[in-house]
Amino acid sequence: MARSKGCTIALIIAGILVVIAIAVLILVYIYRDELMQAGADTMINLAEKELKINIPEGYSEESISALMAEFRSKVHEGSIPREKLQLIIVNFQGAIEDRNIAPEEGAQLLSLIEEALGKEPPDLEGPAEEIPDTGAAVPDSV
Repeated sequence: MARSKGCTIALIIAGILVVIAIAVLILVYIYRDELMQAGADTMINLAEKELKINIPEGYSEESISALMAEFRSKVHEGSIPREKLQLIIVNFQGAIEDRNIAPEEGAQLLSLIEEALGKEPPDLEGPAEEIPDTGAAVPDSV
């Protein structure tokens, strides 16, 4: 049974689209590391820019720049554990969804980055207050 000319053209176009889709998938698989690096660089640059707008307490522009540069190099080396990197990405996505990273969100994000780098985040709460000893307290009489 003969096909109409329109059906044959539609099948040829569909075949070409399938071949293009397969080629794109192969290219994405081959260059997945480079694509991941480009995505990470974009995320780190955006995070650095936003963090410098609302600088969290305990940080400065210079310290943010240095921390992000070290984080970028460790990501390129592949020395950041995948679980920690995923946690940082999820926190970044949550912080940037309103197109603005609040200082509290920034402090949390920077703390996660420092933890992933094996550093101690700065003590943002200051020294712990003494808890009063209430063991000898006498309850009010009824």
